[in-house]
Amino acid sequence: MENSQLILSLRALRLGGMADALEQQFSNPTWLEVPFEERLEAMMENEESLRKNRKIYRILKSSNLRYHAAPEEITYTPARNLDKALVRSLLTCQWVESGTANLLITGATGTGKTWLACAFGMAAARKQLSVGYRRVGLLLEELEAAHHDGERRKKQDQLRKYDLLVLDDLGLERLSHNAVIDLLNVIDDRVGRKSTVISAQMPTAKWHEYLGGGAEADAIMDRLIHTSQTLELKGPSLRAKR
Repeated sequence: MENSQLILSLRALRLGGMADALEQQFSNPTWLEVPFEERLEAMMENEESLRKNRKIYRILKSSNLRYHAAPEEITYTPARNLDKALVRSLLTCQWVESGTANLLITGATGTGKTWLACAFGMAAARKQLSVGYRRVGLLLEELEAAHHDGERRKKQDQLRKYDLLVLDDLGLERLSHNAVIDLLNVIDDRVGRKSTVISAQMPTAKWHEYLGGGAEADAIMDRLIHTSQTLELKGPSLRAKR
């Protein structure tokens, strides 16, 4: 079989990574001196890398992360109050893989909560873990509407499946009693099974009051506080700096 036909056959079998690697080998005479096993291994590694990158791309595209936040671009200036060792440990996403821990990010407007939350989402996607990003206010509006159009179970099932769910901007709007119950259901479906990142302007000490102070607030806080690591961002607004 001719070289060009062999490459076409690999592509027809959807082995584009192997085809690309073989094409490079044919164009580089030094590869002719490499044993067959090593050449085959290089082709397989290229195929594996291509498939991994495609999967990461699909995860990121469907995640709707607000920012394409690269973890290696996180800034650790003293004013931000970020423990570098802790953050780097969290970026390994072992806690997401286990599904038994959550992350709470708090701080004033402009301190980079959303960007940091998206960086953890990016890190999880690079581990080929499924990621979803939702703003709390809009999500609860959708769930409220879903009570009436029969889509509630479908939406809850989708939220339940993400390996990492990023809930952004908790505390921007007042929550109705039904909204607090919906938020409790989302968290209850995931705690101990899948991991969640929640960002909020208010410190966690004020969450109970914000959530209405009742039994539902008790339940939400009980599920979160005992399973979560908290990052409290400080310092001036990064938007003002930019």
